[in-house]
Amino acid sequence: MASKKYEFAISRRAEREFHGIIQYLIDEFASPQAANRFYKSVQKAYGKIKKFSYMGPPIGKLYMDCSEYRKFVLSSYNIYYIILDNTVTIVSIMHQSRSTDNLK
Repeated sequence: MASKKYEFAISRRAEREFHGIIQYLIDEFASPQAANRFYKSVQKAYGKIKKFSYMGPPIGKLYMDCSEYRKFVLSSYNIYYIILDNTVTIVSIMHQSRSTDNLK
């Protein structure tokens, strides 16, 4: 599929989760280096998702009123996003051990 220019947005939920993961890496593992690596990896992933929005496989409709969710795998985390109109929105960042039921 041809690369189309999309606006890019990050939900408040995804922002909270992102900062929570960073804090967890610092607090639980006493590793600011791991937190910094995670931060850089997520920023790169966002760039890829923005540029190649359809690269993440669709995982289905989780809500009745929106388009399909897509998933980008980043190490042991999944970045969930949707494409609506001309905007790609990051909806959630969660560890792969968590269920997508938490997206509801």
